[in-house]
Amino acid sequence: MHAQRLREDGADLIPYDPFDRRSIESGLAGAYACFVNTITDYSDPDCFENEKRQGKLIADACKAMGVRHVIFSSQLHTARITGILVRHMVSKAEIEEYMRDIGLPVTCLIMPIYYEDFCGIFKPVTGDGYNFEIRESYLCSVLSRVSLSCELSAPLRAI
Repeated sequence: MHAQRLREDGADLIPYDPFDRRSIESGLAGAYACFVNTITDYSDPDCFENEKRQGKLIADACKAMGVRHVIFSSQLHTARITGILVRHMVSKAEIEEYMRDIGLPVTCLIMPIYYEDFCGIFKPVTGDGYNFEIRESYLCSVLSRVSLSCELSAPLRAI
């Protein structure tokens, strides 16, 4: 459904293997810009390293293919800020660093949805004030995402 809407809006969607540089380069042929959002596969015990590998392969392919603008969905480096390794955030922060290190022209977006989750879908609840449990709060998470998507639609179209 989302892919169809993107096509209707004029986007070219090209399937690729995120761990095959030639596949990525083939998809980038002739591209002016590339939006990158790496995938954290939590079922993979090596998801942290694999996400970084995926991001670096995409960055290298963008560089090799002469992509003139990369928009990357990044995150803060929680291990440096708080001392806590949040895999999907640290991997994205390290990919961003790599993109900058190799000289890619990159604009990074930090999407607040990852932080809003603790106010909605993953809001901790307690029965005794000391022990906390994370439960899903569907209504709050849906309202939060609707609000966020409306607020970001115009700026994202402008990029």
